[in-house]
Amino acid sequence: MPLDSYHLLPKDELDSEQSVPFLPEQQAKPSAARTWITRISLSLNVLFVAVSLVLLSRRSIRSPPHSVSAIPEFAPEKAFGYSRQLFKHPLSASPTKYQGYGLQVDKAWHELYASISPTILTENEAKQLPNWTQPLNVDGEMQYSVEFAVFHDLHCLNLARMSLYPDHYNSPAIKRSTTVGHLSHCFDMLRQAIQCAADMTPTPLRYGHWEGDYLVNNAANVEHVCRDWDMVVEWVSKPERRVSPGYVKALEDARKVGGPEEAV
Repeated sequence: MPLDSYHLLPKDELDSEQSVPFLPEQQAKPSAARTWITRISLSLNVLFVAVSLVLLSRRSIRSPPHSVSAIPEFAPEKAFGYSRQLFKHPLSASPTKYQGYGLQVDKAWHELYASISPTILTENEAKQLPNWTQPLNVDGEMQYSVEFAVFHDLHCLNLARMSLYPDHYNSPAIKRSTTVGHLSHCFDMLRQAIQCAADMTPTPLRYGHWEGDYLVNNAANVEHVCRDWDMVVEWVSKPERRVSPGYVKALEDARKVGGPEEAV
């Protein structure tokens, strides 16, 4: 149709079209029944959302306390760096200072862990632990302490070393600590620690080079990525982390009477 054939409607025809509703009058307003159905549907949706939120919150509360998502806030290892350490496989002809027995070997082990453990925490740090640590009344002041797993593992390893030399380590105290039951506990703790670390450093294999009773593999002297031990020792050796002189006596007294099993 040509453009010049379009023309405005007369005013009376325009008024008559605007006066006719698009829908009949009775369909323009929803019925009372339809209004109630809409309200019930909305209420059910709101109830469903509310119930879902409650169930999700309960599920999160009941999650295992030791799950990966529930790592305690107190985690000093976050501040420690890593370094590369060359592992050596010493033979009996060239042992390290931690091998064998004697006063110098005992001193080396004592300095390695016994002189810097246990470690003092603040009350706030103790409250962040996943399990309760019993406070001690030291000279009228409540102190909180822990033993980091690495130092307990070294203690277990040292007992295993001493058990190899029963003729030398034969005092009643050492005999009580190197029973089959205690050493069995130590070996399983070390097993768990080794699996936890899961060191995946590849060790080359070589065969046929014997020195006495030992199959020597010098290729096994490779570098490992390790947590910086100097940083660990520096952290636990801070004056505020060291136990006070009265701590040993307070610990002995606590062991005699025991303590309550309750949270901080």
